Amino acid sequence: MRGDEKTRKILLYAKEAVEEDWSTEHLDLILNVKVVDSLQQAIDHINRYSSHHTDGIVTESEERGRNS
Repeated sequence: MRGDEKTRKILLYAKEAVEEDWSTEHLDLILNVKVVDSLQQAIDHINRYSSHHTDGIVTESEERGRNS
């Protein structure tokens, strides 16, 4: 598990994600996690770094999850 600062405050065992991690398809049991403040920030992050192959957005809002 690798994450940004917000992620590492929640998941204390997560290692710090560096810039290169966001655009790396690790081909291993490594998960990059970034906590964002909005659905748009999540979409922007995916559009910037993603391979558009193994991405996901986790939300507490069922409505937003269905409409995204």
